[in-house]
Amino acid sequence: MPTHKSAHQKAMIRIGDALTHLYNAVTTSADAYTRADAMLVRTILTRTDWRAVLDEAARHTGRDGSQLEELDLFIADDLQHARFDPFEWLGDDERRLTPAEFHCLRQQLGVTTKWLASRWNVTERSVQRWENFRCLPLEFTEDVLALRTRQLDLIHTQCEEAMRAQSGVMVPRKNIMPAEYPAEWWQIIAWHVHEKTGATILYTDDATEEFEEKPCHSMTWD
Repeated sequence: MPTHKSAHQKAMIRIGDALTHLYNAVTTSADAYTRADAMLVRTILTRTDWRAVLDEAARHTGRDGSQLEELDLFIADDLQHARFDPFEWLGDDERRLTPAEFHCLRQQLGVTTKWLASRWNVTERSVQRWENFRCLPLEFTEDVLALRTRQLDLIHTQCEEAMRAQSGVMVPRKNIMPAEYPAEWWQIIAWHVHEKTGATILYTDDATEEFEEKPCHSMTWD
């Protein structure tokens, strides 16, 4: 009789395949390594439980004995380094974000096409083209992915601060001051903190009526 796999087992098998393809790309050949593999591995590496997920996935690769030990060492020694980039072993064309991927990521970051145009020293029209019908150039793909990593790091540290101080978070209402990132960037981070910790979100100039005053800390945006 056929064996029916659970959704969790199927997910572990897919992650295990991506992990195997990445290991082979680093050690021997990148022929089987795809952009989808790199995106999946990168997503897993942003999780706080990434080591446990990959350790479990390794046991769904069909490897055993010394082969499994080699994969375990790869997870423990190579993937733990902050500078490890799963996209490094892809061809340049495969590493570039598609217009739809770029649009979705930009929305997640809370930045505008105008803000990115200024950051990259290009016209806003160029950014809009990349978001509609041209793949994002590699250097800008790497930059927005680095921004996402920065954002995830901030979400993690702000969650820790909110839990430590038992406080809410304050965000700028709009772009009223010189800052490295726009107000929407901080608002998105604050919402993730709220979802994960239950922390209250207030504007820095908040005057909400009928609201019990609670301790809040300002996120650093200068």
